[in-house]
Amino acid sequence: MAWVAGPLCMVVVVASFVGIGVLGTRDVPGLISDPRIVDAIGKGCEDVRAAVGDNPVVGPPRQKAAAVRRQNVAVDSMLRRVESVGDARIDADRPTRRWIADWRRLVDARVQVAADLDQGRRTRFRVPRTADDEPINRRMGAAAELAGCSVPRALLQPLEGPTEDV
Repeated sequence: MAWVAGPLCMVVVVASFVGIGVLGTRDVPGLISDPRIVDAIGKGCEDVRAAVGDNPVVGPPRQKAAAVRRQNVAVDSMLRRVESVGDARIDADRPTRRWIADWRRLVDARVQVAADLDQGRRTRFRVPRTADDEPINRRMGAAAELAGCSVPRALLQPLEGPTEDV
């Protein structure tokens, strides 16, 4: 019986490594895993965090609106960096397109806040929601987990003044 156990163990070990190798090459639902995309997100996210720190949303309404716009420019730059990896890579890593779209929805909502501030209108900000009525930043953070890119709280609360990351 011992003569069967040794080869059987070897088969199990080899099969395990083959299984891990196959799974490692597949797209993980909900998680951005392509190394080039993860790298682009990580670098872009650093720039966004710096822009948020350099542009606090404080002061009179027009000054706040200008700060919101400068922060949005940093997000747009991050998205262009990610998109520069190419459509084929983005399409192969399924959650990337949704992650980009979520960031654009967040920026669009912030653009409206900036416009309201410029016009002297009272405004409020609500983080856009998923179809399941969850704040999109939860899905965004989960998708970009490998890049360590959560949405800075200041982007989610543009009318609250300086804050730290979520």
